[in-house]
Amino acid sequence: MKIQLKAQVHNGIWLFILIGFLFMLLELLISGRIVYLLHPRMYVFVWAGCGMLLAMIIHQMFVMRSSKLRSKRPIKWGYIIFIVPLLLAATRPQTMAADLLSNKPILLGQGVNTSVEAPVNALEGEKEPTTQVQSSDPFYSELTNLQATFKNRIGETMSFSGLVFRQDRFSDQQLVVARLLITCCASDAGVMGILVEGDESLSQYSDDSWVEVTGTISNYEYKDEASGSSFELPMLKLQSIKSIEPFDNPYVYPNG
Repeated sequence: MKIQLKAQVHNGIWLFILIGFLFMLLELLISGRIVYLLHPRMYVFVWAGCGMLLAMIIHQMFVMRSSKLRSKRPIKWGYIIFIVPLLLAATRPQTMAADLLSNKPILLGQGVNTSVEAPVNALEGEKEPTTQVQSSDPFYSELTNLQATFKNRIGETMSFSGLVFRQDRFSDQQLVVARLLITCCASDAGVMGILVEGDESLSQYSDDSWVEVTGTISNYEYKDEASGSSFELPMLKLQSIKSIEPFDNPYVYPNG
C-alpha cells in the first residue's frame, strides 16, 4: 500500500508538471504575450507542443488509473527543474529595454551589423535590390529597403517611430531611432534603426524613450579605423522630433 501511494505521488507530481506547462503555453498564445518571446512564424511549433503535452497528460492519467502501479523510488528533488520554470512563467514577460541591449549590434538592414564601437555600420556592396523587402511592420520593410537604395533617395522626406538608442561614440546631436528585431526568439533580439542627426543637442531624449522623427535622407561617411576603409551610409537629417507613447509591441519581425 505504501509503495502504491509513493507511485501515485510520483505520477501526480508529473501530471501536475505536464498540466502546468500546457496551461503556460496556452496562456501565452491566447493572451498574445507570446509576441514578447517568439517570431510569429514559430507559433505553429508552440501549438504542436501543446498537442504533444495534451497527449502526454491523457497517457499519464491512464497510467495513474492502473492497478499495477508500483514504485520504490524516493521522491526526488529533480522535479524542481520543471517546477521552477512554471513559477517563473507566472510573472509577466517584459519587453527588453534599450539598456539591456547596449552590447548588441545595431542592425541596419541586409543582415549587416555594427560593432559596439561604431555608431553605424557599413553596407556590403553597392548593388540595387531586385525585389523589395516585405514585412507586416512598415518600420522593418521601409528601413531595410532604404539601406539598399538610399543613394537614389537623397533629399527624400521620411518619418520613423521607435525607441531612442545610443552608443558611446555618438555626439549630442545624434541618436538612433530603433526597434527591437526578432528573427526567431527573444534571445536573438537585436537593435534595428536609423541614425538621426539634428542641428541642436538631442540629449533631452533619453535612451529607451519613444519618439517620432521626420527628416530628409542624407548620407553619413563612416571610417573604419581598423581597416582604414570609408563607407557611405544613410542618415536622417532631422526636421522635427516629438515624444510619443510607447508601442504595445516594440518588436519587428522580418517576413512576419
